[in-house]
Amino acid sequence: MSTSSIRPAPEHAAPPPDLVFWIGLPLLLALALGHSLWATSLDGFTIDEPYHIAAGAAYLRWGDYRLNPEHPPLVKLVAALAVPPSVLHLAPLRLLSEKDQERQYTQKAVFQDSDSSQVHRRARTALFAFNILLLAALTWLLRRVFNSGIALAALLLLALDPTVCAHMPVVMTDLPTALLGAICCCLAILALRTRRKVDWILLGIADGLLLATKHSAPLIVLPLLAGCVLALAWQAGHKQPVARQALGLAAALALSVAVLWSTYGFRYHESPGLNAQGQLAETFNRPLAAKIADLHSPVLRRTLTTAQSLHLVPRAYLWGLADTLRAGVEGRLFWISVFGHSYQGKAPWWVPFADLVVKLPITFLLLAIFGIALLLLGRLPADVALPLAGFAGIGTFFMLFIAHNGVFYAGLRHWLFAVPLLAVCAAVGAWYLLRSPILWRRTVAVAAMLWIAVTVLPQRRIWEYHNVLAGGSQSAWQGFDNDSVDLGQRTDEFIAFYKSHVAPAPVMVDYWALEEQLKAGGVKVWEPQPEEIGNGEVKGWLCLRAPSVALRDWYEMPSMRNVQPTARFGNLLLYQGDFYLPRVAASILRFRGLHMLDRAGADKKLAERYLLRTIELDPESEVTAIELGNFALGRGETEQALHWYELARKDAVHDPDVLVDVERQIQLVKSDPGGMVPPLRNPVKE
Repeated sequence: MSTSSIRPAPEHAAPPPDLVFWIGLPLLLALALGHSLWATSLDGFTIDEPYHIAAGAAYLRWGDYRLNPEHPPLVKLVAALAVPPSVLHLAPLRLLSEKDQERQYTQKAVFQDSDSSQVHRRARTALFAFNILLLAALTWLLRRVFNSGIALAALLLLALDPTVCAHMPVVMTDLPTALLGAICCCLAILALRTRRKVDWILLGIADGLLLATKHSAPLIVLPLLAGCVLALAWQAGHKQPVARQALGLAAALALSVAVLWSTYGFRYHESPGLNAQGQLAETFNRPLAAKIADLHSPVLRRTLTTAQSLHLVPRAYLWGLADTLRAGVEGRLFWISVFGHSYQGKAPWWVPFADLVVKLPITFLLLAIFGIALLLLGRLPADVALPLAGFAGIGTFFMLFIAHNGVFYAGLRHWLFAVPLLAVCAAVGAWYLLRSPILWRRTVAVAAMLWIAVTVLPQRRIWEYHNVLAGGSQSAWQGFDNDSVDLGQRTDEFIAFYKSHVAPAPVMVDYWALEEQLKAGGVKVWEPQPEEIGNGEVKGWLCLRAPSVALRDWYEMPSMRNVQPTARFGNLLLYQGDFYLPRVAASILRFRGLHMLDRAGADKKLAERYLLRTIELDPESEVTAIELGNFALGRGETEQALHWYELARKDAVHDPDVLVDVERQIQLVKSDPGGMVPPLRNPVKE
């Protein structure tokens, strides 16, 4: 059907669009808030939130940005505003080594030195307010870019979307990045269309806030910049004046950098204190120069070194950018599962699309596909098609970059930016149907929205939502494993169960539960000595993360294939009995051994004993083999060091980035036997 045959209803048949918008906006924002309050009220902390909250408090109170530099400060500062010193009690800052020590410091502050429930409640409130404000701003801008109908439909879809709902109160960077990214898209389109100074200024502010939210923000900002340059070049080629527009773009870029600096207090160094020589001290958990040197790519190393020498951005931002590039682009040693297929390190290109498909409500997905099809078939008016093409273009670039990258351990939350873009596509599809004079088409649009609501609103643990393509929320863990399946939010329920059913017996914990949280909750964690493990038989209570049970087609836990858990809380499983689980026992020992190495004054000999027992139970652990090679190298035992590194090379064949590091280390040791070769940095520390 041609566009001309679809006519809006007569003006007298409906209220004026502006009135509909200003009535609908607060109602749909209330729906978004109410939905998230209902669906996340039982959730505990994710494993990252205490780290972020305490780090933000340090930024706000002391102007010290050494903690958690792997993320820019904006979201952490928002949370910190809600937890003053009377609520969150931070010990004085000290020099810490590696992220593990930072986590111990921040988690102790939240769980053992403060009332964690009060900290959680207040941080949730702050993030609710922040994300609702971003949703409101995005909807207002979509109205300017498209029209009131598309804007309200997009807001309704975002209010119902499970992943958006799950992230609304969470002190993490993913949802603010997604919403600010969509806001920047709107403002870039408006600035080019209207040529108004205020839109360029707003674009600069939004870009700066986006850069201050997550280090992956350049994946959005740089394509937008390129798109603006191309649009201005097209205008110039058609004899249109572009000088003022070019000046506006330059001003927006300068303003975005200024906004980024402002979130670091316009301070280049991470800490205000001086060392004994009266110079500004380096206080990161790992020196910035070493962090940059960890990168495999010479181009990336040179780029960041140049940015450091020119003081283009704060040192803390550079540290986090180096960390993101190393762990999030070059590779991170994590297992993931997709439709029952497991991968470690990098995975096939189609994985992010699969994760997206199973986390979106199916009707939402169909509406988005319909909206994109309308665009491709030329069925939309120009004032809708042109901006929608911009949204689709940047979304395509973003997803193709993610797919090419191959590091997918976080699941949908790391490409959550795609969801607002798809919501706009779906909103266009719904708007197209609703303005049709044909009743059944309007009925389809209404029914689609109602069906999304019916399938999503009853969900009480919305983080765990998966559609039927993944087996539904109850069974998705059997085929999928990433951060968007579970991130430790069930720990509070485990603690309550422990107190009522398990205490005072110890429990083996292989779930993403924070040590300080368990201690504060009175949980007695099984902490075996290496010799207590025996041949890998485990007796008593086990607390397991459900996706780990299914990992590698039960390869890790074959004895659990047909065992029903004693209790289940979503994706947290509890078992009681005797089980042969050598790899699980090995993971417990490995965690304890590596954990000890990052503690000041730790017993290194005991740590090595843990790792030796680990490698006996799990010979395919390259992480363990690397550390054992480092121990031997430190004692000058070249042949033994090479033995362990060779084993690590054999086990790292599935991860090219780790393999490169191990092979380089082997060559260094062979070329300088008995020399001063430094230990190989363990990839698990990234």
